[in-house]
Amino acid sequence: MIIWVLVIISAIWVYYDAKKLGIKKERDNKSFMNIGPIGWAFVTLGLWIIDFPLYLLKRREFKKKKQNFV
Repeated sequence: MIIWVLVIISAIWVYYDAKKLGIKKERDNKSFMNIGPIGWAFVTLGLWIIDFPLYLLKRREFKKKKQNFV
């Protein structure tokens, strides 16, 4: 039970964090990780053990892109 609560809370956090960072799907990028905030949240719900650590690793890249954009 507590695992599911953790998965749901982390998926909600991933959604809001991705939205705050301005992550968007790029038209010319055909990468597996080229998804928007809703996509990251749904994948986190379905494949939490793989996707949540992956998001945390990619988050650095997303933050750098946001800083370079501003």
